[in-house]
Amino acid sequence: MGLPRRLVLVVVAVLATATPLTGQSLAAPVSKPEGVESPAPLSLEEAVRLASERHPLVRAAAGSVRAVRGAAREAAAFPNPIVEWSREGVGGLPTEDRFLTASLPLDLSARRLALRSAVGAETLQARADSAALVRQVEYEAATAYVHAALATELLALETARREALEAIADFDANRLREGAVAEVAAMRARLEADRARLDEAEARAEASRARAELARAIAIPVEDMPPLEPLRSPRTTALDLESALQIAFGSRPELQAARAGVEAARHHLRAERRGVIPEVELIGGIKETAGDRGAVIGMSVPIPLFDRNGGARERASGDRQVAEAVLDDTRARVEAEVVAAYTAYHDLLRALPAERKALGATGEEVARIIEAAYREGGATLVEVLEARRAAAESRASELRWIAQLQLALLDLNLAIGVPLVEP
Repeated sequence: MGLPRRLVLVVVAVLATATPLTGQSLAAPVSKPEGVESPAPLSLEEAVRLASERHPLVRAAAGSVRAVRGAAREAAAFPNPIVEWSREGVGGLPTEDRFLTASLPLDLSARRLALRSAVGAETLQARADSAALVRQVEYEAATAYVHAALATELLALETARREALEAIADFDANRLREGAVAEVAAMRARLEADRARLDEAEARAEASRARAELARAIAIPVEDMPPLEPLRSPRTTALDLESALQIAFGSRPELQAARAGVEAARHHLRAERRGVIPEVELIGGIKETAGDRGAVIGMSVPIPLFDRNGGARERASGDRQVAEAVLDDTRARVEAEVVAAYTAYHDLLRALPAERKALGATGEEVARIIEAAYREGGATLVEVLEARRAAAESRASELRWIAQLQLALLDLNLAIGVPLVEP
């Protein structure tokens, strides 16, 4: 009788790394040309920094702050005094009159003071909106990085699987020529290798698309994209839900913008209520007639007979009501986002215990043992193909879990309002 099957598998596992199918490792790395240095890999932190510095929307956000501040200052600016010089009766009368007057509007109701108070709130709102836009740009860059890194890892996985299956196919082709294996078995091995080649091509196309999207997100040319760092499990956060909510309510730029919007709306309503009292315009100057000079004084007062600023007051009251509703909705949305992101992150974190996280390594070890047993006649081709498929799927599941955990942490940090990635 031959040795028990389990014992054969244990013995050939020791020989797996020393007895390649075709004289080389199943997943031998491609050697780099001598004298050619690879660029430093791009990290997640560096991708986020590049996006915050180079993305066109970041410049647009800065310009939006200036535009809003300028518009608010323009609306709250005090009117300039008006100087008028005139001559009457020129050439038609024995004497002519000369006037030099100046008029100065007076804001007796202090309406513009209220508008000037709104400038600060509107500027703060614009800055908060700008900060929210920048965080969104950084978030899109970070998620694009994770997707590109995952696609790159999956491509490497498909390449290794294709090389392993081609090695098996070559091994069976040699055995077929020696008459040691049936033709159908060699055909099956070659068929699986061809399928793996197609899967590799699809993975390469997906990796190219993901890298192009990342290049757009960090505003660099696609051809200048450096390699990416391998996916790694992110650091875990020790925040409890209540602390996360408190931080979010104080630091989310969307809430800051909504609060500033309410403050600006209140100042505008105060200004329009004061607008019931019209502006008074003082007039003063000198007049010269037939060589005699005299002073000119006067006052211009609009009479609020038909227009008592009712439309502006109603509009400002509606704007305040809208701003307060937006603040309540934003607070509820922030709370929902934090709870959802917190729950999703911890569900993913608990899905795979620490002692079971090496799915890919375990699957690869099993595949190597089965392949070594196949070389020694202790396993079938179907078992080899199934083990190789299981190894690839296990590693892919591990990579996708790491990527989803990183994305969940990005969602949580975005919802809380803290930096997206730790330096």
